[in-house]
Parts: sequence; structure tokens; C-alpha cells
Amino acid sequence: MSIDGPFDFLLPPGFKKSISAQTFFQDVKVGKEKWASTGTESSPSLTGLVQVREVAKGMQANAYVVYLVVVDPQTLKVLSKSEIYRGPDEKIFPARLAGSNGSVVAVDDGSATTDYNTASLTRGLDVMTGKELWRHGGQLHSASGGNAVVMEITGESSRYDTCNRLSLMSVETGSVVVTLDDRTINNQHCNMLGAGFFGPYLQIVTDQKKYQYFDIKTGAPRTLPDHIIELDPVSGLILAGVPYDSYDNSPNEGLGVIDPATGSKAYWVDFAQVRLLKLGVSEFYDGLLYLGTNDGKPVVDARSGKTVRDDDSTMPILSVDSYVLWNNGKLYPQGDRPAPSSASLSSATSSKTSSTP
Repeated sequence: MSIDGPFDFLLPPGFKKSISAQTFFQDVKVGKEKWASTGTESSPSLTGLVQVREVAKGMQANAYVVYLVVVDPQTLKVLSKSEIYRGPDEKIFPARLAGSNGSVVAVDDGSATTDYNTASLTRGLDVMTGKELWRHGGQLHSASGGNAVVMEITGESSRYDTCNRLSLMSVETGSVVVTLDDRTINNQHCNMLGAGFFGPYLQIVTDQKKYQYFDIKTGAPRTLPDHIIELDPVSGLILAGVPYDSYDNSPNEGLGVIDPATGSKAYWVDFAQVRLLKLGVSEFYDGLLYLGTNDGKPVVDARSGKTVRDDDSTMPILSVDSYVLWNNGKLYPQGDRPAPSSASLSSATSSKTSSTP
């Protein structure tokens, strides 16, 4: 989804930049601003919704204007600026904004409410012209990786709540991948608690506090384990189970890595060993588990089960689109990593022959 401005961001390999809409509208007062990532990996851009107030002139009343602004993140130069609203109402400002891997953003019409009980409209806009390319009834609920979830009320109700319908859509084209009805998800109950993205899956939270998953490309349901902790963006493996410091009392759970393609355990530590080691996980990236025990910080390759080194002096701390921020303060393309600064390396090697684990 979007981020409210002004804000700071990083460019590879770790250059900090700041963006503020006031920089691009120096002659007027900026009220609200939202920004989202657009463009391709080779030609990225930042697209923002910016509200400005134009002062009254003579007998002409003041006006609130909303612009769609496209900025080059490298140079911070404005690539395009389109007016999408002009009028007297300060409240007319899209409540949510979602980017894409191309040249389209999704916005809702600003009338949405958090409980979804007010009809709303989500539209796809060309970032360079502001032209409407598609529209879909419902509120823009969540978005990730060029996909968006639109939630709309159906007009039905049950003893629990107003029924909703959820559509998983492509922001770029407006095409619907799958539509899920509240009653189908919740066994005839109308109380869908939320929807979000978990890597390549759409994650639905039901009123029984259970999770359901759907493939974001096909909409097909997927069976994933309970107590999912993290998905490795490179290997696609899933970290699941219950670490030592969890409040969840699941004595039969254990902790380890699942291959979602087969449902099999790629690497697993049983509950007794988790308790004995006081085992926790700091990060899971490119098949490597950055672990913490009562006496050490081993790094284990989940695919082979081997300890590749005995400390986490070099480790990832944050994924940012197709880049990963490491604890040396630099961004690396997803799948690459810096060489360890000082570590006890084993004979195990990473799946990427060009770099050292």
C-alpha cells in the first residue's frame, strides 16, 4: 500500500533520500500526500497523490486540488503531474493508494469507511495522464506486488455482520483473479476479519481466527501450515512453528522450514530441542536460518541442515521490493549478499555460486 509523506527512502547500495510534495509545489500549501512504488525494476518511479490549497483571488473562492504526481527516485525530478480533482471540499482525497509494477495506480474514491459499510469505488489511473483505465465497486483494502484486494458490501447480512465480497485484482490491468464471498469463506457467517498478502499468496483471516490461502496468480486455494512465521522471498520456503519465546503453548509444534510445493518438512527441530536450546529465529533469507540459542547465533542452511557459520555478524534485516537491506547498511539485489565480515565458515556453500554465505 501507500505511505504518507514526507518520508525517507533508500536507493542501492544505501543512499538515503527524502521526498516531500512541498518541494514540487512551492507556490501553494500542501495538505495531504500519499506515495506508492510504480514502474519496473529497471525504470522505477514513485507516484503520489498530493492535495494542495489554492488561495482565493478576488471574487474567486479558494480551491482544493488533488494531483497525481510521478517522480524519478534517483533525481527527484517530476516526470508528470495530472490534476484529478478540483473543488471546494477539503475532504475529497483518496483514502488509499496502491502502486504496481507498471504505469497504473489504484485509488479509492475517498468515501470509504473502515467498517466497509459505505459503498465505495476503486479506480485504476494511468500515472502519466491521470486517465481512468478501469473501475471496480468496493474499497481498496490492501495491496502488494502489483496486486490489490478490493472489499465490497453485498447488501446481504447475517446474525453476525454485513456480508462482504472480496476481489483479488491486478492493479495494472484491472482484471479480477478471483472473487471470494464472505459466506463461502466463513461457513455461512458474514464476518471476514481481514485480507492481506503473504509472498505469492492471498491470506484471508476468518471469524474463527483461522487463515486461508489462495494463489495470487491463479486464485486457487492453497494448504499451508498453521503458525506461519515468515516466507523466504528467494527460496519460497516457509518458516513455521513456535519459537521458544512464543506465548503459544503448542508442545507438539516444534520449529522449522516447510516446502509449500510439497508440504514436506525441509528442516525441523522438535519441541523438546527448541526448549532445550531456547531456540529463536532472527531472520530467514535465501534458505538460511539466522538462529539464536542460549549460547550462540548459528546460521543453518535449511536445505541441507548444515550449520554454515557460527555467528550472525552479517545478516539481512529488511526486504525492500526487489532489494534487501543488510546490517552493514547497504542494499543488495534479492538473492545476493555481502561476504561475512568475520565468521567461522563451514564447508557448506550457498545456492548462489557467485557469493559466500
